Amino acid sequence: FAFTKVWSTSKTGWTIAHSIAFKKGNGGQFPANVFEGVSYFLSIDKQFNNQLWSLVLIGNRQMNTRTAAVTEELIHLTNNELYQPGWGWYQGKIKQANWQFQHQPIALFSQSYQLNSIIKRVSTLLVSSGEKFNRGLDWYNAPDPRPDYYRYLPSFYTDSLLQNQVIDFLQNNPSQLQLNWEKMYQANQQSTADKRARYFIDDKVERATRLAFNIRYQIEYSSSLKLLLQYQYKWERYHYFKRIHDLMGAAYSVNWNQFAEDDPNAGVAIQNDLHHPDQLLQVGDSWGYNYKMHLQQWVGLAQLVYVLPKWDFFSALELSSTKYRREGLYRNGLFPMRSFGPSEKDWFENWQFKWGITYKINGRNYAYLHAMAASKVPLVNDIYLSPRVSAIKHPAIESESFGMIELGYMLNAPSLKVQFNGYHHQTRNAMDVMSFYHDGYRNLVNYALSNIGINAFGLELSASLELRGGFSFNAAISLGNYRYSNRPSYRIMPDNAVFETEKGMIFFKGYPVAGMPSMAFYHGLSYRLNGNLFINLSASFMGPQYLAMNPLR
Repeated sequence: FAFTKVWSTSKTGWTIAHSIAFKKGNGGQFPANVFEGVSYFLSIDKQFNNQLWSLVLIGNRQMNTRTAAVTEELIHLTNNELYQPGWGWYQGKIKQANWQFQHQPIALFSQSYQLNSIIKRVSTLLVSSGEKFNRGLDWYNAPDPRPDYYRYLPSFYTDSLLQNQVIDFLQNNPSQLQLNWEKMYQANQQSTADKRARYFIDDKVERATRLAFNIRYQIEYSSSLKLLLQYQYKWERYHYFKRIHDLMGAAYSVNWNQFAEDDPNAGVAIQNDLHHPDQLLQVGDSWGYNYKMHLQQWVGLAQLVYVLPKWDFFSALELSSTKYRREGLYRNGLFPMRSFGPSEKDWFENWQFKWGITYKINGRNYAYLHAMAASKVPLVNDIYLSPRVSAIKHPAIESESFGMIELGYMLNAPSLKVQFNGYHHQTRNAMDVMSFYHDGYRNLVNYALSNIGINAFGLELSASLELRGGFSFNAAISLGNYRYSNRPSYRIMPDNAVFETEKGMIFFKGYPVAGMPSMAFYHGLSYRLNGNLFINLSASFMGPQYLAMNPLR
């Protein structure tokens, strides 16, 4: 369902547009899928003699289930390529454990002011606030409830007889490969006399508040020479914490760190918050970790464009200064001196330089060359080894180096538009912190990677053809090769340790980068009738796309 209305500009210079859309779905290819979303948009403009004032409000409130990556072993066991382990039956109904929510609306206030015949100023203020979270199962001092946990699968066993027994059992009892909600609720009822939770559902929450101010001057000295000057200030605060959503029939939980139970000082180390030791948790309480990340950034940009009959040139220089700071809201028992309160500030000075040239073969054919060199500020979550519990930082913090060159061709004819380009991207000195549960350490671990290098080569082709009778055809092809170009260094720090446990080199060189499909194809046929009716038929394909690998394997 969607409704959109655009009001004509009034005699007094007011223009209003608004839209609202609602989507809801259940089932589909995955039986436990649920989706519900509301999006909205409002725009108000007021025109004066040489000014335009605007207000824009845009947002999308969305709640949906999440799907998980599954192994080929599970697909064979279930004989189902759409198998998902994150749901099960409870009281005769499908109950899904994995959800995600997002609602972070944005408001924009802007003024466009023509100062004189050659200078135009555009000022914009952005305000945004909202939260998103991932919801899922958690447990304390209880067996892992996930049916696809690797220790429950045939491949965990080396004895072929045991493997076959497990295969027969799972194939004859397919319900064992879905969540057993009844068993978890029963465990909570029988756990202790006062019904402390063994299993519960929590939200991993990110609350974001953002403020940005941007002022831009567009100076047209002539039809051939244009100058753009821009300044931006950005302030952002992100609040991260876990929140109890459902105790699943239990009476309470406790704000303890179960991974610290083996610590010699377990009585203190087990406390997630020493300011509230042994805190009893109810639905809605925060627990586990609780901290904020603060960001401030100042950016200055200058861009020059020079237009000639046969050639176009541009160059741009950007300078930025970025400040990061962590603020701990819990005094963690493992890091009592390094977890609570504001951390030391980290400052980064960075730059970007871009230039480009376009040769106009004729009025329809163009060739271009673009290049860029830059230093990029690292992501704030890559600076801290384990920001959930401490302010201990990555020992090799540095800005990332980035370079790019792109060569292309464009055809812009009345009925046919074509663009073809090839590119090479190169990244050096990148950082990353990978966090996951490690069976060897029996704990969450943080792999701090540094000196990451990536080479990316690619070709892109897109075309749009206007056919007769209101039909048009669109197509796009992308081919790429994205690989690690060197061997990064690594350091390992478990969440329950105050020191590094391992360090060394990872043999990533030549391996593919995760998350980037090396091929993408799209084609579509559109029909338009009288400007009001649109019919589209399209198809796309993406792949191969690699998953992230265990660094030491």
